[in-house]
Amino acid sequence: MRSRLAARARAWLVRWRPVLPLLIAEFIIVVGFGALLPVLPLYVVDQGVDPATLGIILAAWPAARLVFEPFFGWLADRTSRRPLMVAGLVILAVASLLPLAFHGPLELLLLRFLSGAAASMYDPAARGILVDATEEGERGEAFGLYTSAQMGGLIFGPVVGAFGAALGGGFAFPFLAAGVATAIAAVYLAVAALPSTAGRREHPPLTETSFAEYGTDSADLAQRYVESQRRDRRPQAPLRELWNRAVVGALTMNFALYLAVGVYEVVWSLYMRHLGAPLAWIGITYVLFALPVVLFSPFAGRLVDRLGGLRFAFGGGLVVGTALLVYALASEPYLPGAVILVEATANAFLGPAMFAILAQGTPAGRSSTTQGIFGAAGTIAFIAASLVTGVLFAIDARYPFAFFGGIVLAFFIIGSLIARSPARGHTVRQGGRLKAYRPLPVARRRAALGTAIEAYERGDSFLAHELLEPAWMGTADEAERDLYQGLIKLAAAEVHAVRGNATGVAKNLRGALAHLARADSGGFDGGLDLPALHRSIEDRLAALQAGDGAAGRPLQASTLPRHGGRHDR
Repeated sequence: MRSRLAARARAWLVRWRPVLPLLIAEFIIVVGFGALLPVLPLYVVDQGVDPATLGIILAAWPAARLVFEPFFGWLADRTSRRPLMVAGLVILAVASLLPLAFHGPLELLLLRFLSGAAASMYDPAARGILVDATEEGERGEAFGLYTSAQMGGLIFGPVVGAFGAALGGGFAFPFLAAGVATAIAAVYLAVAALPSTAGRREHPPLTETSFAEYGTDSADLAQRYVESQRRDRRPQAPLRELWNRAVVGALTMNFALYLAVGVYEVVWSLYMRHLGAPLAWIGITYVLFALPVVLFSPFAGRLVDRLGGLRFAFGGGLVVGTALLVYALASEPYLPGAVILVEATANAFLGPAMFAILAQGTPAGRSSTTQGIFGAAGTIAFIAASLVTGVLFAIDARYPFAFFGGIVLAFFIIGSLIARSPARGHTVRQGGRLKAYRPLPVARRRAALGTAIEAYERGDSFLAHELLEPAWMGTADEAERDLYQGLIKLAAAEVHAVRGNATGVAKNLRGALAHLARADSGGFDGGLDLPALHRSIEDRLAALQAGDGAAGRPLQASTLPRHGGRHDR
């Protein structure tokens, strides 16, 4: 049993190691953010600020994100992402500490604006890396893990902040916790091994001493690797391609979600205190929200990848809107705890579902830009909710929940209708899962296949991989898709071989075998002798398993076996 669990843990680490630094950093950041979250509204009100002004101060954070997040998302697609992320976290750490020294209403407003601008430097770049480092069929699970890391931080953060303040640290403790946690995350990301962190990157000049960096002692092969990285970067699609139904539907639903978030961030702690809750219970309510999200988000992400995101986004949105209406009926502080658990479980599915829909419509080379716009949609909603919530709360503590509950429901319904059957980013079922489908004419798919095979055979496996991606997404024929994906996996194995990653070689060769077998049984081979190719891959895998180091090194040249072919349906 132990060995089986250990094997599963090792497999999980191998699969998710490229994005693990992002998950760790997000957890650390949200521990600090969560420590401050339940205390901040109480701290601001205790400085003599009325609820309406509190809403304006808290709206400064999303206002800054609205201004800066699309710009920094665009910048992250065109430059190195790591410096942008680290700089944002350093500024955020400093801005989290300064309210202890500057606590007038105007000063608090300006510091919240600075914090929002700093977060805008970090978030689109981090989410862009997450999109680029994962494949289309695993992004729901990837964002489920990302959400789980966030909510894991939210479990510990509010408890740390609320109890630290209650046990003698006062209001200073949560601010210190937020600043220190953010600084730790900045240092960690500065030294952590991240996946490709640049939208446009140039390699340094190649020298004989640098061949090992590319996993080979062949100067010729290493030079081809560098040249292909420079020449064959995925081109950026025009910005107008962002206007598609998957993206617009996801933006609309994110707008709805952040209307609810705006209500909670401004008045949840005040509302709980209005109902008679002690500070410790206020902190516990945040933990109650985070716990189901941590537990269920990875599973929810896998389910989203298998069944598609729309149904989970729609269902989760209905629960969120209904929960707001139920909170408005509360007469004591403990019943909302049960509602929180239901709402949080819905959020565990809602987050991965929205991100999967968004990733489905994201144009090539625009992942961080899309994430920036996605964040801006939520930011607009947060600002609107923050400003209105403070005014409504001053009239009656229940009004914000009742007012926004109906609006949230309406926007989730509208967003789901928009995202349904998107024009350029709809899906087809492949291998029991919903996959992206962006139709491409037959002639262009055949041309891409021929050019990709030529590139692979001359050693340009990177180019082959990029050429086959649009061909794979461009057909609804399952066998044809499997052929392209099998060849993509074969090319990816060579990429890992060049980098000296024998585990990656074996994983992708096994994936290639599975896809090519389905293509062969489905009657589509693209002119290749798939049984012969299958045998050669099996022989290489057997050599790898026997410890033959040569099998894990890149092929100098490889001719794919051919015959007349069954590639015209």
